[in-house]
Amino acid sequence: MGTTAFAADQDGVGTGSYNTDVKGTYEAGSPSDVVCSVDIAWTDMSFIYTGAGEGTWDPETHQYSGSSEGAWTASNDSITVTNHSNAAVKATASYQAETGYESTTMTFGNNEATVATAVGTEVDSAPSATITVTPGGTLAESANGGKIGTITVSI
Repeated sequence: MGTTAFAADQDGVGTGSYNTDVKGTYEAGSPSDVVCSVDIAWTDMSFIYTGAGEGTWDPETHQYSGSSEGAWTASNDSITVTNHSNAAVKATASYQAETGYESTTMTFGNNEATVATAVGTEVDSAPSATITVTPGGTLAESANGGKIGTITVSI
């Protein structure tokens, strides 16, 4: 069974090849909204400060020997930010001391870390970054394990 086809703008009757331009227009699909979803995991964030020691009094020299400066006990405290978003995120940590504990500071390693998008990753392999937390300064003698400040992570 045959089908007769007619091409526009073709004159006459006959055999041969006829052609026409094929045109196309690309229209972008609507972009998806950015969905921000992160997990923030904190270690203990309890720190120990040992005050300065005078050392041993030497009655022959009228001086102390073996004195020590105040120091923080080493710790491996950190904040891990895992990104489940469809866009990269930047994680920034900051510290605000409580009243009476302003002499205590916190230093953040790998702060302002950019964590890659989770697009194309498995949930268990989502991109993450770890910010290390190191105390500095001194700690008031009144500290007894209670709250001395607040760490905030901004995304």
